[in-house]
Amino acid sequence: IMQSGSPLAEWAVANKNAALQSQTSFFNQIGCLGTHTEILNCLRVQDASTLNAQATEYFTNLGIDTEKIFAPIVDNYFLTDEPINLLN
Repeated sequence: IMQSGSPLAEWAVANKNAALQSQTSFFNQIGCLGTHTEILNCLRVQDASTLNAQATEYFTNLGIDTEKIFAPIVDNYFLTDEPINLLN
């Protein structure tokens, strides 16, 4: 985040619950269902270019900014808190 621009930018971090909900909906749309492991296995056999195009189309149609599709979330592992709190 620090090397990609301001960590305080609105697009720098996605809301965890909203991200999980929208990603789960996308996975269902492309037929990747099941446990986390099953979803990962399904995604791993997809063509990356096709998957990217499907994701861009899907999230654009929902009105979700495609730059935020893969934005980091506060997961308490890699990113332990909101950037504003970490900077304080």
